[in-house]
Amino acid sequence: RLTLFVLNRFFLSCNRLADLGVEHLAFGLAKNSHLRRLSLASNLIGPRGAIALAKALTKHPSMQLLDLGFVKATAAVGEHGNFIGDEGAEAMAAMLRENDKLASLSVLHNYISQKGLNH
Repeated sequence: RLTLFVLNRFFLSCNRLADLGVEHLAFGLAKNSHLRRLSLASNLIGPRGAIALAKALTKHPSMQLLDLGFVKATAAVGEHGNFIGDEGAEAMAAMLRENDKLASLSVLHNYISQKGLNH
């Protein structure tokens, strides 16, 4: 008898994924329907990665939490935070207008100005 397990939480904070790694992850997310929580805090993610994630999550049927914020131990473990900026914030805002499942989005310490917050 085959038993299948469904991954519904994926915590990858402080892993240097950067934009390229997140673009690959976003490709898989677009085909995934079970993941509910994804933490990508402190991963050197810039606007390009944020845009890829936003596109992948726009119609995601079950994602409830996305953490693109900052982990307190980031500097202590020699890592760097994300920097999605205003362009990434705009992509996230557009995604949120379409996605009614996402209940929590953290973008703490992401170099977002007032312009980015206005989206």
